[in-house]
Amino acid sequence: MSANNKPRKGGLGSNPLSSGIFSKTESMSAAQSAPLESIKISVYQPRQYFSETAMAELINSVKAHGILQPLLVRPVGNNEYELVAGERRYRAAKALGLANVPVTVRQMTDSEAKQFALLENLQRQDLNPVEETEGVLDLLSVVLEQDRSSVVLLLSQSARSNIDSSDTFTSEWQKVVEIFDTLALTPESFRVNRLPLLNLPNDILDAVKRGEIEYTKARAINMLPESEQREKLLKTAIGGGWSLQQIRSYVRDAKATNNTKNSPPKSEAPDLQISSVMNRIRTQKSWENPAKWKKIQALLKKLEDTI
Repeated sequence: MSANNKPRKGGLGSNPLSSGIFSKTESMSAAQSAPLESIKISVYQPRQYFSETAMAELINSVKAHGILQPLLVRPVGNNEYELVAGERRYRAAKALGLANVPVTVRQMTDSEAKQFALLENLQRQDLNPVEETEGVLDLLSVVLEQDRSSVVLLLSQSARSNIDSSDTFTSEWQKVVEIFDTLALTPESFRVNRLPLLNLPNDILDAVKRGEIEYTKARAINMLPESEQREKLLKTAIGGGWSLQQIRSYVRDAKATNNTKNSPPKSEAPDLQISSVMNRIRTQKSWENPAKWKKIQALLKKLEDTI
């Protein structure tokens, strides 16, 4: 199977969120050819990270077989188009210097184009967890017409009010549930397991984006309180291919060591402390060393005066 035809997590054809777009049959056209230079990248393209290896494979596939799946575009002017879906194929065509590419043209509003592009990307198998998390938040933002922070707040409020298990849904929350159903996710699992990813330190977050480490391991590394310890563990875990269990064990030991270092020294009981000092004086026969004994006598005199 070529890189153009990667299997996806689900089909958009049965997607309740995108059915509104597809119902406009009069706005759809059959695949046609369009000059590559007539297509511009949307400022809202959700895909940000491209694997060099995967892109090289796709370029080789396009070179050998051509572009098997048309790019989805929408008209934005006189014989000009905006790319909605298929940026990797677009980049491959550009790298190969192709003059024309196959396209499917659809009339879409800004909101529909954003929604479709996000859904198309979220159903790919090669997204990293950060892209998926950001994509879900962006999709929720588009559908609910709210910014990211408001979406995150809504998810947090649902946890506090247990709205997810309620028989009565607000129209707003119903849209949220539909989106997560479409993506085979649940709001609660997303809130607990994915949202914390976006709070990771930049170096750990970048490693997840590049696919160097799984997000479960990244979250375990972030349990270390010291940035230097996290940085060292991140490099070691990536270089050594550490398992999640190895990372958790290291973090547990490191935190135990830190707690020991930061704990105040335990003081002995007064009677044990006095007995210990007197026994050392007797055992070492400190009086046989004139200089040492003179200092001890001075200290004993101060102790006696204090008492």
